[in-house]
Amino acid sequence: MTRNEAIAELARDGAWTDAQLRERLERWGIASIDHYLSRQTVQARPTGFSKTRQPVEIVRPNGHGREIAARLGVSPQLIRSGELEHALGLAELRWSVGARYSQYTAQDGLGRLHRHGRAIGGAGLGDHLADGAVSTPKGLVLLEYDHGRYTSTQVREKLASFERASRWSKEPIVGAVWGAPSARRAAWLRSVGVEKVVVVEASQWLK
Repeated sequence: MTRNEAIAELARDGAWTDAQLRERLERWGIASIDHYLSRQTVQARPTGFSKTRQPVEIVRPNGHGREIAARLGVSPQLIRSGELEHALGLAELRWSVGARYSQYTAQDGLGRLHRHGRAIGGAGLGDHLADGAVSTPKGLVLLEYDHGRYTSTQVREKLASFERASRWSKEPIVGAVWGAPSARRAAWLRSVGVEKVVVVEASQWLK
């Protein structure tokens, strides 16, 4: 892993917590990329159902970082207002399954390709887009992160949509992995029909 690739990894997710950044740089053996970052402290909820917020330092690519990422073909993922905690959890899910930035298509990219698929007469990715998709030798694995706000109806609708989206962009969809911020939420997801759930304990990275 090079410094530039580390910046591209961050850009692909759009933002990390400082704890996520430190863990990744330590694993990759990179001392620092601070020259390419902007930092901001925000108040964040560990889960969607948390009643309290906690201060968390967030890092994003700055202008220099965006230039480096662009050289590797990566535009920073757009994080919409109110979706920062979800984006951070999704970044942790991607990290936990070992998907590199070059294997991963974030939701904004999925949206463009979904619309293209519909335009040429296909089914695209169904009625509910996944949060992201990982390219593997066998096909695509969809990623979905539940920060704790989904209802059982929403989960079942997403599951049905993922099931219908059997092929996309000439690659078979071979499965889906969901992430949850706690073991309790993961158990609930399994109870409403999700088969593969990874617990990305919020206390380990939202700090």
